[in-house]
Amino acid sequence: MQLLARASLPLIALALAGCQTLSTPAIESEVLSKLPKVENSRQSPCWQQIQIAKQRAYIDTVRTGKEHVYRADCTEQPATS
Repeated sequence: MQLLARASLPLIALALAGCQTLSTPAIESEVLSKLPKVENSRQSPCWQQIQIAKQRAYIDTVRTGKEHVYRADCTEQPATS
């Protein structure tokens, strides 16, 4: 049983290495860098500024591989009833 397990390890390693070639970070980065950026404005509602900041952070994190955090420069107003 151990001989079979040892013999299958190189095959598993080859299969996993083949899966890695499916990811193309350079192409993903290029595509993401070409996405048009939505302009943020202080005149925009706060909820929209927050969404734009989150979208930019997500795109830049995926594009660069390093975490980016952007925050909207506003304070969301509590709902009035």
